[in-house]
Amino acid sequence: GNALLSRWPIGDVGHHDVSDHRFEQRGLLHVPVAAAFGTVHAIVAHLGLIHASRVRQVERIAALIDAEVPAGEPLILAGDFNDWGEKLDPALRRIGLD
Repeated sequence: GNALLSRWPIGDVGHHDVSDHRFEQRGLLHVPVAAAFGTVHAIVAHLGLIHASRVRQVERIAALIDAEVPAGEPLILAGDFNDWGEKLDPALRRIGLD
């Protein structure tokens, strides 16, 4: 499962299914956090074990960011990426996360 702990108040938590196939159920949370300096969007992910699935899941994360995170607002992407060889780095860079 996914969890986010925060010292600041959190807004409405959005749970999004990013399962790529029926053998691995995967999801993420989108949590707006009311920090002292403004809203920070936290996305907590648990990505799949297969590299191709993780790449498709990063594409879904990109779509979520485009749809729900206003341009210019701070964003933190955290969680279990199951990316032991750092092979997701190019996919994450393509969506502006590095």
